[in-house]
Amino acid sequence: MCLRLLVLVLALLLPVAPSAEAARPQVAGLQVALRAHGLYVGPIDAIAGPGTIAAVRAFQQRVGLSVDGVAGRRTRAALGSLGRPLFGRRLLTRGAVGWDVSVLEFLLTRQGFSPGALDGRLTRRTGRALA
Repeated sequence: MCLRLLVLVLALLLPVAPSAEAARPQVAGLQVALRAHGLYVGPIDAIAGPGTIAAVRAFQQRVGLSVDGVAGRRTRAALGSLGRPLFGRRLLTRGAVGWDVSVLEFLLTRQGFSPGALDGRLTRRTGRALA
């Protein structure tokens, strides 16, 4: 199962559509976390556009961090469970919650799979999209 998941993840990362050149999947993880905090209302598109940056700045101000619009280590930690770990840092299993799950959900969706809501939670439906 681990090898199967690794092969699928590599397949998801390799093909990039021309319209997705500016997209960075890790940004999708950030957008999901910011949406959960009620600060991001745009699409989960993995593009760090003005809406994403404004939401990061608003979050940083809300939690008393230095406001720079960059989702560094402190900002990600303040986001809670959806702010970590970065994609590729752990083996994902059903029930996992985190930034990395959000990235996986985004990649699956981008490739035409249906993992369910982009919410950073690895559910049965997410698992079926991987099978």
